Amino acid sequence: MNKFGLASCVLMLGMSLMASAQTPQNNAVPDRSQVPAISSPESVKIPPIVKRQLSNGIPVWFTQRTNTPMATVAMFIKAGAVGEASDKMGTASLTADLLDEGTKKYTAMSFSEHVDDIGAYFSAEQAYFGNTVSITVPAKRLDAAVDLMSEALLQPTFPQEEIDRLKKQTLTGFMQKRSEPSALAGNAFMYKIYENDPQNRQRYGVNGTAQTYASITRDDIVKFYRDYYTPANTFVAVTGNVDVDKTMALLEETFGKWQAAGKTAEAKPKKTQLDIAAEFKNGLGRAAGLSESLKAPQAKVINAPGRIIYVVDRPGSPQSVLRVGCVGYARSTEHFFPLRVMNTVLGGSFMSRLNQNLRERNGYTYGARSAFVFRVEPGPFAVMADVQSDKTVPALREVFSEIENMGKKIPEDELKRTRNYICYGYPQSFETSGKLAGRILEMKLYELPDDYYDTYVQNIESVDNKSMSVPRQLFFQPNRMEAIVVGDAKAIEKQIKEQTSWKMVLLPVDTFMGPEVAP
Repeated sequence: MNKFGLASCVLMLGMSLMASAQTPQNNAVPDRSQVPAISSPESVKIPPIVKRQLSNGIPVWFTQRTNTPMATVAMFIKAGAVGEASDKMGTASLTADLLDEGTKKYTAMSFSEHVDDIGAYFSAEQAYFGNTVSITVPAKRLDAAVDLMSEALLQPTFPQEEIDRLKKQTLTGFMQKRSEPSALAGNAFMYKIYENDPQNRQRYGVNGTAQTYASITRDDIVKFYRDYYTPANTFVAVTGNVDVDKTMALLEETFGKWQAAGKTAEAKPKKTQLDIAAEFKNGLGRAAGLSESLKAPQAKVINAPGRIIYVVDRPGSPQSVLRVGCVGYARSTEHFFPLRVMNTVLGGSFMSRLNQNLRERNGYTYGARSAFVFRVEPGPFAVMADVQSDKTVPALREVFSEIENMGKKIPEDELKRTRNYICYGYPQSFETSGKLAGRILEMKLYELPDDYYDTYVQNIESVDNKSMSVPRQLFFQPNRMEAIVVGDAKAIEKQIKEQTSWKMVLLPVDTFMGPEVAP
């Protein structure tokens, strides 16, 4: 035996002796006939929020975490797509994309290099009601990170060559989306559900259409920036291992002198979340009745016996992409928590009814899900699934059936399992400084109470069948839902003809995406 073989034998013998020494002498065997008890979910306690304000009025909210080496500075600017001219849709998105593509101090390349040099992550994420600009960095390099952030936000130069490059890139993306089933389904769905509210900006993606995006000029971008990138439209969240006083001095030096004046974007919640929190606590058990926040005036009622299935034709496609849903609700609805629980039951987890039906029981799809998008104004509610082409209509029938079943009381064991799923997964929303900063910005945007996140688990656990009675009666109704299918129209039409009261209507791509524009 060579020395390596001998060494191996000695090592294995030593490990064996150690293992035997550590083995309990009673050799107790766990009782596997009983399911281990599940502990009650615990509330999430975020660090206290320290609220300050810069000399120009910008609110700055701090949450300190000294056990992390990272820090995040995140700014929400109310420079949303809702502020664009209808023939210039995409201006907000292009403006946001250009913030780090050239400033007075840096070129696009040198800005990127400086971000890399300090180990930072910089992003500008455009949405319908605002733009979130953030930078996450090792806390000891926060000074350099804030300097870069101020350059991007206060000193962008919008170089024409970068505008041309980004426009070409995005227009190429529009062309690609015309052949991507999921993109087609998403665009067609939003177009149809906001049909009764044609001026609603959510009817189109944040980039608008190829036609409106192609028409954007540098003058449009500069004007949008001057109108909406102002202190009055801005608030800041700082999280991580930071010193509040030192960071305030740093922010005052870089952003406190910002005096741009433009348009003040309106924040739209009609009542604050302080009011809504009180309503929720006092009104969970009230009987079902007329609820202003559940009227959703944009949602049209469809005559179910004469149901129309809108089809975007993709000849020869082996599967169909389904979108079923309607306009949902604003984040300010007092029924937020019941709706959160009900959606999780329907399609918000792997064990949801939709997934168990379409995937596990019927084998129509690899996965089905549903979601509410809660925004300042009512966002969409959608059921999403990709199914076998020859199972398109059976899958749609099952979707409508599951939506209708949400009008019935939820069994207590299913309700408890759902509440646990939400509560035990909730801490993931705060696991990084970046995620925590995002939650703080949400708190400010939607005027949530300071203890909102601390009481979130308690509010979810308070949801019962009584509190769900209003949305159960007023919202989860198949005859409120639009149905969009992207797939082989001939194969789908054959199935629809077997449904005596259903009708197929073709939806041309140009109808909801506009005409194609070459890059």
